[in-house]
Amino acid sequence: MAANDEYATLTGPIPDGFAVYQMPGVQLGDHTFFGWKMVKQKSESYTDDDGKEQHRSVDDETTPAVYDGTTQLLQDNAEKAKEIASLKAANELTQQGLMEAVDYLSAQLVQTSTTTTDSSTGEAK
Repeated sequence: MAANDEYATLTGPIPDGFAVYQMPGVQLGDHTFFGWKMVKQKSESYTDDDGKEQHRSVDDETTPAVYDGTTQLLQDNAEKAKEIASLKAANELTQQGLMEAVDYLSAQLVQTSTTTTDSSTGEAK
């Protein structure tokens, strides 16, 4: 444990049927933060090398994990950053499309304004 390491603490007992795992460290400024996640466990049967039936606990993927507050906030921020990047990319494409439309329409206006009509014959000059 380094001097600037910080660990999330779990308050209260771990509920029956759950396991708590330490998350990998995340650099926050000059500190490294280590959070936790709590995962529901389920029992699974398997046959060991000697042919005996055994039971073990494994993570239940159907139940969402619960994280400490800081880890949850970091995950939420990462998701929001992805959403913002996606919106920025869509915005850039929209702006590019609008600029192409303006260029096209401007070119059409230039062609139209250079064509004049003879008022006596109605023919374009």
